[in-house]
Amino acid sequence: MTVSVATNTVPSPDFLPMQVLLVCTRGEYLQRVRGLSSRWPHTAHIHWTPDPHEAMHRARSCAPHLAIVDARLDRACDRWLSESLRRERPDLVVMSFDEQGQRPAHGRGSHWYWSELPRATAWFVKRHFGS
Repeated sequence: MTVSVATNTVPSPDFLPMQVLLVCTRGEYLQRVRGLSSRWPHTAHIHWTPDPHEAMHRARSCAPHLAIVDARLDRACDRWLSESLRRERPDLVVMSFDEQGQRPAHGRGSHWYWSELPRATAWFVKRHFGS
């Protein structure tokens, strides 16, 4: 099952909609990302899937700016997803999120806790939009 959601539908002539790929099994994270992105300065399209293979297909078709990946799914596929996303799209920002108490995986990447989602996405938006 995949879901695409447009948020903050005020069009901006200066920016194309930000494409966000969300890969997680829990719908509650989809709701949190929707809520956060509705406050971003420009339109965001959230592409959600719980399937790592579908996520790779989506990454090829929607050209996301940001990938938010559930670290548990990434560990379950031996970090294949995050590494493949980075290899396929070197300009893509891939953020891996985990529950409190989990140790960050070694290797390349950005590791955060789900409780830090607002801070992490605010950092990304500031970097992406410069505001």
